Amino acid sequence: MYRAPEPAGGPPLGRVRVLPLIRADGARQMALDSWMLAAAASGEVTLRCYEFARSCVSLGRFQRTDGLDRRAADHGCLEVVRRPTGGRAVLHDGTLTYAIALPGAHPWAQGPVRAVAGRLAGAVLAALQRVGVPPPDDGPAGGRAAADCFAVAAPYEATWDGAKLMGAAQVRADGGVLQHGAIRLQAPVHHGRTNSGLGGLWPDEPLAPSTTVSDAVGRPIDAPTLARAILESFEEHGAELRRRALEPDEERAWQARVARFRDPGWTWAR
Repeated sequence: MYRAPEPAGGPPLGRVRVLPLIRADGARQMALDSWMLAAAASGEVTLRCYEFARSCVSLGRFQRTDGLDRRAADHGCLEVVRRPTGGRAVLHDGTLTYAIALPGAHPWAQGPVRAVAGRLAGAVLAALQRVGVPPPDDGPAGGRAAADCFAVAAPYEATWDGAKLMGAAQVRADGGVLQHGAIRLQAPVHHGRTNSGLGGLWPDEPLAPSTTVSDAVGRPIDAPTLARAILESFEEHGAELRRRALEPDEERAWQARVARFRDPGWTWAR
């Protein structure tokens, strides 16, 4: 069963700055997404795709850590960061993440959170179809209360064969909107414990049903391939892509934000 987010639509997205695909640790990735949100206040739309350099669990900004066992993180075998966006925890292992930041006044940023999330996720869904994921249908997708983002699907998140394929989380702040979402390319190899998900951080959390883009397509799909498809899909939705890496002053502003996402007071104080 495949459930799709609401299709992207409305006015063209317009000029979009595209940052290079990078592999980096979780704190640096969250810091760069945070910088993108701040840049959106100046009127810039920024889009990028990225991978985590090692297995990492990202917690939602307001997610509580009740029942969490920190030993996997404290022993250095699993990175844990807290996102600037809401939602539940995600195990980034075999995933590609997209991130897009828009000014709050942008036409694509108008409406309720779910409408904006569906609009942006719809463009990513079109990219999945470009690499061979079958067309969507209207079948239901169940869910349950859980710490794991991939254990339950929101209306704008895609599922395949009863399991979640990609997620999305959003924040509105400082005059901008940031949305990012993890897409499972391959099955996670770092579960920590054989019977628990999220790298063993929640011992009582069973492994969520999981599927991957490669499962749905029937062949391996790597990160650069899907990242190209995402850019092409946003172009089809009216984005005028401008590929431009960070300038030196922007690089410094990004790096200045990293300390916040490495701070245990930020990560664990919930």
